[in-house]
Amino acid sequence: MSAPTQLADPVAALTQRVRPMCRRAVDALQVAAVLESDGLTDRAAAEEYGYQDVFALAEEIFSRLPSDPPDEPARPRRNSSRTVRELSHGLLYVLPSAAFPAAYALLGLRGLVAGMVFATALGWVSSMGATVLAYRLIGAGHAALTARVLRRGLLLGLLVGAAGGLALTQVAGLTRGVIVLVTAQLAYQLASGVLLFYERERLLLLTMLPLAGAGAAHLAFGRPSAVWTAGIVVGSVSAAVLVALWRTRRPPVLTGALAPATPPPNLPPPPLRQEVVAVLPVVAYAALCATYLLFANARYIDAGIGLALAVTPLVLGMGALEWRARRFAESAVALTRRCRYPAEFAGQVWRLFGGGIGVVVGILTLLAAGLAALLAQAGLLSERGLVLAAAHVLLGGAYFVGFTLINHGRLPVLLGITAVALAGQVAATVSGLPYSHGVIFLTSSAALLALLLAALSTSLAEVRRYRW
Repeated sequence: MSAPTQLADPVAALTQRVRPMCRRAVDALQVAAVLESDGLTDRAAAEEYGYQDVFALAEEIFSRLPSDPPDEPARPRRNSSRTVRELSHGLLYVLPSAAFPAAYALLGLRGLVAGMVFATALGWVSSMGATVLAYRLIGAGHAALTARVLRRGLLLGLLVGAAGGLALTQVAGLTRGVIVLVTAQLAYQLASGVLLFYERERLLLLTMLPLAGAGAAHLAFGRPSAVWTAGIVVGSVSAAVLVALWRTRRPPVLTGALAPATPPPNLPPPPLRQEVVAVLPVVAYAALCATYLLFANARYIDAGIGLALAVTPLVLGMGALEWRARRFAESAVALTRRCRYPAEFAGQVWRLFGGGIGVVVGILTLLAAGLAALLAQAGLLSERGLVLAAAHVLLGGAYFVGFTLINHGRLPVLLGITAVALAGQVAATVSGLPYSHGVIFLTSSAALLALLLAALSTSLAEVRRYRW
C-alpha cells in the first residue's frame, strides 16, 4: 500500500509563479496588482486559496517573497536636450507679451485687458484639454487619431476664437480689433500646444522671432508703427499655426522614460466622447488656475510697469516647473525598483520631492530677484511689487504640487482645494478688508500651497501612486 500523498500548498505554488514579477515589490499592493493583471479574482482567491480576497492573498504572498535585495536598476538617464527644450517653454510662453504695447496703442487699455483676459483664459483651458486628451489617446496606442484630434482642435480653436472675440466686442462695446487679438492669442496657445506635444520647440521659436523683434522695436523706438507691428504679429502667429498643422500630418512619436510602451497593433479606436468626458476634470482645473491667476493680475496691467511685470518670473519659470515635475515622476518610478521596504521608499521619495520643489521655488526666486534688481536700477521697484513677486513664487510651488497630485490620480482633491483658494481670494478682495490686494494674493497663495502639501502628504509615499 503506497504512502498517502501530501497535498501541495497552492499559495506556495502561486508565490513561485509570480515571484519573477514581484521580486522588486515594496508592498503587498504591488503583488495584488500582479495577481489582478494575471486574471485572479476575489472569488478565485477565496475558493482556490482560502483567502477573503485578492488583497489578503497578496499580503500572504508578499510575506513569503525572499528578502534578497533586488538588482540595482539603472537610474533614469538625464536627457540634456530634453531638459533644454523644457526649460525653453517659459520663454515661449512669454513671447506673445512682446506684442502687447502695440495692441495697447491700437485697442486702448480696456480693449487690451478684456481681449487678453478672455483669450488667455480660453486658450489656457482649451490647450490643456487638447494636450491631455492627446496624451490619453497616444498612451492607448492611437497615434494617428491623436494627430487628427490635435489638428481638428486647432482649426476649431480658430473658429471659436473669432466667434468669441466677436461676441466680446458686441457685449462690451469694444473695437473690432479685439477680434484679431483674441483670435491671434488663442491660435498661438493652441499651435504652441501642438508643437510642444510634437517636441518641436525650435520651430515654434523660429516662427515667433519676428513677433518678438517687432514688439521690442516698437516699445523701444516706436518703429515699426503699431499697425505694422500688428501685421507682423498676425504673420508670426499664422506661421506657427501653419507649421503646427503641417506637423499633424504625421502621427506623433513621444520619447523619454515615461513615454507609453509600444501597444499591440490594430487596436480599435476608443469612444472619443468617453475620452473627452474623462478629460473634463483637468479642463476644470485649468479653468480654476486661469481664473485664479488672471483675477490677481489683470488689475495691474495699467498700474505701472513694476507691478505689471510681477507675473513674468512665474511664466518664465514654468519650463523649469515642468522639467522638475517630469524628473520627480521618473525618479520616483525608478525608486520603486531600488527600494525593498515601504519605510525606505517613503523616506527617499520625500527627499526626492523636497529636492524637486526646492529647485522650483529656488529658480522662481532667482528670476524674481533678477527682475527686482532691474526694476530697482530703473527706480521702479516698490513694496507692492515685492509682495506680488513673492505671491507668484508661492503659486509656482503650488503648481508643482498640483502636477504631482494629478499624477497620483487625486484630481478631485486638487479641484476642491484650488476652488477654495480662489473663492477665498475673491471674497477677501471684494469684502473691503483693510489689506491691499497684493497681501490678499500672497496670503491666498501661501494657503493654497500649504493645503496642497497637506493633501499630498497622505499619498506621496504610497507606492501604488507610481507606475512601476
